[in-house]
Amino acid sequence: MDNLKRDLTPNPVQDVADFFLVNAHPHHPVTPNKLQKLCAYAQAFSPVFNGCRLFDNPVEESPDGPVIRELQGKYPSCGRARIPSPPGLDNLFVRERFSPEQRFALDVVNSFYGGHTASQLRDKSRRDFPGTWSKKASHNPIPDEEIRARFANHPATAAMDRIVPAA
Repeated sequence: MDNLKRDLTPNPVQDVADFFLVNAHPHHPVTPNKLQKLCAYAQAFSPVFNGCRLFDNPVEESPDGPVIRELQGKYPSCGRARIPSPPGLDNLFVRERFSPEQRFALDVVNSFYGGHTASQLRDKSRRDFPGTWSKKASHNPIPDEEIRARFANHPATAAMDRIVPAA
């Protein structure tokens, strides 16, 4: 029986996090800070590619760049180390949680950013996302319209026709 998701309704942000953990590049571990940036990029590209949000949580300003509050503090025992892949989850099971269009956006983000370190993504995301990144950043939500406008002309958007989504 076909259990694949067919609609573009938003997913829980933890499903998006699980996608990146299960699909982590073998030589580029996913740390808590890197996971924040990957999820923020996925949320930014989803409206550009699919016309709708990937998850309901807002992307917020923080001193370390864009974050999703629900994921902050989720992996305290990891510190700056690799987050282990969730036990019992495999790539196929996680991919079934998303529509083909959502999987495409996730694959684009993983292709473009999965090989970067957390510090590289922190610096890059501060340039890519609208927001204030001072030490006093107050976790204000970044308006979706500002993110969409910034990412509509992003180099990854222009290159999406060259990306072959994973099966």
